[in-house]
Amino acid sequence: MMKKQYKVAILAGVFCMVVGLLIAGGAFASSCLGNEEGKGISIDDFSNVNYVDVTAEPVGTYENVTVNTSAEDVRLYLTDGKTRVDAHIDENRILTADISNDNLEIKITENSKIRLSLIGYENSYINVYLNKADFKGSLTVKTSSGNIEIPKDFTFKGMTLGSSSGDIVSQCTANGIVTGVASSGKVEISNADAIEIFVDTTSGNIRLENCKSSKGVTIGSSSGDQIIRNLTAEAFSSESSSGDLKLADSNIKGLLERSVSSGESEFKDSVSDSLFVKSTSGDVEFEKFDAHNINIETSSGEVEGTLLSGKIFDVDTTSGDVQTPHDEGTDKCTVNTTSGDVEIKIKD
Repeated sequence: MMKKQYKVAILAGVFCMVVGLLIAGGAFASSCLGNEEGKGISIDDFSNVNYVDVTAEPVGTYENVTVNTSAEDVRLYLTDGKTRVDAHIDENRILTADISNDNLEIKITENSKIRLSLIGYENSYINVYLNKADFKGSLTVKTSSGNIEIPKDFTFKGMTLGSSSGDIVSQCTANGIVTGVASSGKVEISNADAIEIFVDTTSGNIRLENCKSSKGVTIGSSSGDQIIRNLTAEAFSSESSSGDLKLADSNIKGLLERSVSSGESEFKDSVSDSLFVKSTSGDVEFEKFDAHNINIETSSGEVEGTLLSGKIFDVDTTSGDVQTPHDEGTDKCTVNTTSGDVEIKIKD
């Protein structure tokens, strides 16, 4: 009898607690939304971080630019005036901009004072104003959660951009070695005229557009999609797990290589000297594509589309259907698949 009374009491207590939470949540939501006069509690009212605007004006000449921070967005601007850095940051973080050994180093560091329960909702950022005559070298920007934006006004001899959860967008004419690395953020690079281009993400998408590379382009992602348009490169290598690849309007002078598990691979209005695709279940699709030597290895993925010129076809499949044109010319197209269908046509 006593045990039953305890159970009833516990259930009653839980019920009261749930009702209380629902009432409190409703009251909080109502206060945040405000009344008809627009009065209410803003989400900013729960912040215990004070933000301040600070400026640094480094003095001296430099060739290279380096920016290191953790949470702030980083944006670059071209100016005819003095080099200047404006920042909107937590008042307990410190902005420095120093020139040493031809390098302008911009940093945001944490004050050594210990703080508890940091809650901030404002967008913190670093705006870097560079005089075009002051720099002639490379750019390096590294941040943890901040976004990185590089406009098309700039030209750098080399560029390294890295962010964990922030997005990376560069439109500048970057020469030399160009590197973009992110985890969940996207990486978009356009107008690069580089020796080599390296881009790597985990779940973030990759986009390369209007780029050139005299040596080669290497991109990799896990689940992020890869979109490549108007690329001219000596070689191209793509690797992913489940992310799709869409390559269009491109000219790869050497080897075009793709390794993927379940993501799709699409090659449109493009040419290369040779193509090698290794896929597990991902489909391979051509649309007005051509290469002297094509080699496709897949398990269950389908291979289909149109090529620009005749080939000598060598197709090996266990259970998939096969439709290919009659052999023509000296170029080769080899397809090895287990259960995937193969349907290839030559464009009229």
